[in-house]
Amino acid sequence: MIALGTLLVALVVVTSDARAATYRCEFDGRVTYGDAPCARGSQSELVADPAPDAASRKAAAARAKAERAALDTVEQDREQTERRAAARLARDQVALSRQRVACAKAAVRSKRANEDAAAANGRDTTKAKTRAKRAAEDEATQCHGVRPR
Repeated sequence: MIALGTLLVALVVVTSDARAATYRCEFDGRVTYGDAPCARGSQSELVADPAPDAASRKAAAARAKAERAALDTVEQDREQTERRAAARLARDQVALSRQRVACAKAAVRSKRANEDAAAANGRDTTKAKTRAKRAAEDEATQCHGVRPR
């Protein structure tokens, strides 16, 4: 992007000093302007481009400098925004990874609690079913919106 700004400044400076010939051509009552002599059969007149004076060149250089400064500011803002977005993405990926790990652990606890409840007998059956229910609720809470890989 910096190279583009430099190119624009160079073009302004080069084109402000360049003097191209301009031809006024008249053919069948129509007037056209171009940078090449007119075709045969048409009236041709060389129109002189006035050379820019020192004040115009100075003003053009000042505009180019101001535009360059504005371009630098925009570029710095863009780079800062990109850095912030990259940091936010990294934080979000870490958080998602942690949530997936917690979900996987909760799924294992729920599975084991259900196995224990199925194998329980007697008085332990009620406690095991309660533990299984709570483990399933914990899994639902941990895995809300995310599934372990």
